Amino acid sequence: MNEDKKDCFVIMPIGDCDGYNSGHFTKVYEDIIKPAVFQAEFNPIRGDEVAKTNLIQLDILNKLLETPIAICDLSSRNPNVLFELGIRQAFDMPVVLIQEKGTPKIFDINPLRYIEYSREMGYRDVIEAQRKITTALKDTFSSKDEVGNVNSIVKLLALNSAASIPIVKGDSATMKANLILSQISDLSSKVDILFTKEKNSNFDCDNLLMLFNKEVHELDEMFTAAQFEHEVQLIGDDDYLLKLSKVRRNMFSLKNKFGITNTEYDNLMGKIRQEMANARNSN
Repeated sequence: MNEDKKDCFVIMPIGDCDGYNSGHFTKVYEDIIKPAVFQAEFNPIRGDEVAKTNLIQLDILNKLLETPIAICDLSSRNPNVLFELGIRQAFDMPVVLIQEKGTPKIFDINPLRYIEYSREMGYRDVIEAQRKITTALKDTFSSKDEVGNVNSIVKLLALNSAASIPIVKGDSATMKANLILSQISDLSSKVDILFTKEKNSNFDCDNLLMLFNKEVHELDEMFTAAQFEHEVQLIGDDDYLLKLSKVRRNMFSLKNKFGITNTEYDNLMGKIRQEMANARNSN
């Protein structure tokens, strides 16, 4: 990565999406977006590449608001993509919109412009898409402060000012602690939802095993994102430990309901037990 170049934040689906072949958006990123961004003399950086700490969501939001230019792929109409685009627009930060040809219209704001690329990604199509994106990045960045910037909702609607980041009272340790508790609560809610899903659905043995493996994998990812290792001591009360205990109890119940276990489940339970030990030792 060239340290002299400015970063370009890439807002797009990171994993696989319904209706697309496995690895589709990875190919879009590697074959179309990254080369175009480099040609525009920026450094491309995607959400899964920005995490500097265990506070993954904060790292992504900081990068979303810090980078001088961004590119957003609307193709899958992914909620996370639209959420991040909304934040970027609220703060009137320059962004280039792209989408796959045939993507249904998302916005009713006609002046917003976007660049289309071919789903088949043939050689000539890829080269042409790269060229258009490179040009759009350069033009958008150079005109970011101009009233005629058509991809700025703030300027299109002639709003008096963009959103601004407020001064929040309280130290960063308190905010980190609150985020930890919030993420663990989300994990507990996810397990509770699984109870209802399993109770109200009929699965054959193969589908049940597939569902269990999928859900345990998602839970493992959520818990890994919520682990803060040495930062556990930021919490001055027992909330963290109590919430971890609830997650562990729910995981036991989940295993009993499905009547299934696997290596990933055992590994996740091991992580939870270790995190509980860390929490106890930090008090």
